[in-house]
Amino acid sequence: MSTAPEETTLSLLKAYEQSENLAYKQSIPLSTSPKKGLKAGAISRFLRRNLFLILGTTLGVSGLVFYFLWNQPRQYEGEFQILVEPLTSKGNFTTNATDPPQQAQPSGTEGVDYATLTRLLKSPPVLNKVIGTLQARYANLDYNTLNRDLDVKRIEESLNQTKLIRVSYQAQDLQQILFVLRELASGYIQYSEEERQTYLGEGISFISKKLPEARKKVATLEQQLQELQQKYRITNPETEGANLAQQARDLEIQRLDVQRNLQAKKSLYANLNQQLGLAPSEAIAASSLTENPRYQQLIGELKQVETEIAAQAATLTNDNPLMQDLRAKQANLKTLLSRETRNLASQNLAGNGSVSNVPNFQGSLQRDLSQQLVGTLNEIQVLEVRSQAARQAAEAVDKKLQQFPAIQRRYNEIQRQLGGATKSLNQLLENLETLKVEDAQQQVPWQLSVPPRIRRDQNGNPFSPEQSRPVKLALGVLGGLLLGLGLALLREKRQNVFHSTEDLRDETRLPLLGVLPFSEKASVFETEDFGDRQHPSVQSQQALKRAAEDLYAKLKFLNSEMPIQSLVVSSVTSRDGKTTAAMHLSQVAASMGQRVLLVDANMAMPQLHSYLGVPNFEGLSEILHQKLDPTQYIQRSPYHSNLFILASGQALEGASQLLASTQMQYLMGQLQNMFDLVVYDTAHLLDYTDAQYLSWQADGLVLVVGIGRTEHSLVLKAIKSLTSSRLPILGTVANFAKGSLDSFEGSRSSGVGRPEDEFEIFRA
Repeated sequence: MSTAPEETTLSLLKAYEQSENLAYKQSIPLSTSPKKGLKAGAISRFLRRNLFLILGTTLGVSGLVFYFLWNQPRQYEGEFQILVEPLTSKGNFTTNATDPPQQAQPSGTEGVDYATLTRLLKSPPVLNKVIGTLQARYANLDYNTLNRDLDVKRIEESLNQTKLIRVSYQAQDLQQILFVLRELASGYIQYSEEERQTYLGEGISFISKKLPEARKKVATLEQQLQELQQKYRITNPETEGANLAQQARDLEIQRLDVQRNLQAKKSLYANLNQQLGLAPSEAIAASSLTENPRYQQLIGELKQVETEIAAQAATLTNDNPLMQDLRAKQANLKTLLSRETRNLASQNLAGNGSVSNVPNFQGSLQRDLSQQLVGTLNEIQVLEVRSQAARQAAEAVDKKLQQFPAIQRRYNEIQRQLGGATKSLNQLLENLETLKVEDAQQQVPWQLSVPPRIRRDQNGNPFSPEQSRPVKLALGVLGGLLLGLGLALLREKRQNVFHSTEDLRDETRLPLLGVLPFSEKASVFETEDFGDRQHPSVQSQQALKRAAEDLYAKLKFLNSEMPIQSLVVSSVTSRDGKTTAAMHLSQVAASMGQRVLLVDANMAMPQLHSYLGVPNFEGLSEILHQKLDPTQYIQRSPYHSNLFILASGQALEGASQLLASTQMQYLMGQLQNMFDLVVYDTAHLLDYTDAQYLSWQADGLVLVVGIGRTEHSLVLKAIKSLTSSRLPILGTVANFAKGSLDSFEGSRSSGVGRPEDEFEIFRA
């Protein structure tokens, strides 16, 4: 015979195996994120929820389509075909005999623009000419009505395009169709005879008016180009620019060479001047004195007299008449020599230099140096002239180079304008010749290849171009179905809730830990063991108890290696049933023999003390504010010996912020060491962050979601925020799930599943 603990263990294992989240047995998901995409199950649930809306919309639209199809009058169609071009090619008249044979052009490259022509045939200028005749017989037939039922298009066969245009018209009256088609055929033939000839004449007149202007523009541009070439003497700007650049380089090289030679000659001149000690004019004067016969004769005579004076001075005194005569003769020669020197020097100096600096006699070396000095001076003067000429030439070329880009731009601009004007002129001339040839050919007017007729089917009955009624009805059914699906999607979007526990599990990708069969008729959630103040029905209490037992079993075996010792129970919004879930989970755990502490951490709206019938004079807020011993404020439940309650305490200022303090972390560690399981009931996640701070220190968070109540987008947003903060989410608990209470009652009445009270052995 098995013992009570063994029976309890088997019962818990059976409850866990029946759960829908067996895949989460090995590990607790620390983070997850909703994944997008549709599953077959989700689509099936969507269709079941909106079946009546989709079927109603489909039937309504299908009925309207059927009604309009049944009452819609039948229309018929007639047609005629026009040949708008001759069968022979148009270009034969302008082809020379000497021209090479041209390849046949593919179909569709003729001169007629069929796309424009078909639009033109439906335009008001063409149709208005026949509207008057049509209204004389059918008064209600105006341009808009005719254009709506008229179709004009080119006939295409396989991959080839013909030269035929098909004109079709739809109406309910067969006589009206034939009458309208005959008048249209007559009007189109008249248009081909008159309007197209007028079009050719207007084209020729237009081109003839444009030709003088085009010729004048070409002549003006040619004159501007000629004047530019004559003014700047250019024929080809590219060649002229290259030549100018080469001239500038050559002149620069020539100028540098002249400068080098000039510097060398100046250095030589300075050396020669320093050696002679004479100016160029003085050197020239000295050379002329040396080469003058009269001057040399006087010098010779003077030397002879001085020689004789020197010879007589040895024997004669100065008073001797001979010596005096020699002295007088010497003085006269010197006077003559001085006068001759002044005369010759003054002629060569010309005001440059001093006569006193001119030597009376020069040797051969001095004469050579003097000649070299004078020659160097002449070369310097020549080089200076050449340098100045080279500089002036370079300046002129540089000036041309600076002006040349503007000249080249102007030249190119005129050339470009002249090319465009010439091209336009040639095109005008070609178009004029083409129009003259077309006008001279006297084109054959359009011809009716198929006269106006009523289209008929194989049996000879008038053909209706409308689609068959079954096809239209099928399209109406399909449209109604799509409209119904659209309305269903819009309805789901506007509701923005989870419709079932399957939707909650699929879209959040979190383990579904439990389903609370909450009854909206009950306003108090405790079981019969909590007192006799106000009770839901016995069936609701049994269902809540069984749901709490399933929730506890799944949490117990969620991770066998690391059992859960503390958890936070919260919800996204208020009134989702988180307090109910926390309270019944604690009761079940206590009935299993666990020492359980239920902490009311909802500082904003504490409720546990009122549900459990315990005082709330002091509690969690006083412990955190005054750093008191928590054991003094923990209360034992009057109905369960293993269930303890820590109330929230008084609403002190800053109490909610203390939940994120180190004091709260230390307190949570103390409580976890004192009890087997600590359950924290917190404020909802939408407006408060208390649950996030507590979840960080606890083993995980249990998220209670109201099926059909909690907004779908808020839940996904809250889960994303929790996972991004790396907070452990144990799973979700579905509340307000429809049909869950019936399933519990059905299993009880049928005797299938667990015993009525399988946990009774743990209750003291």
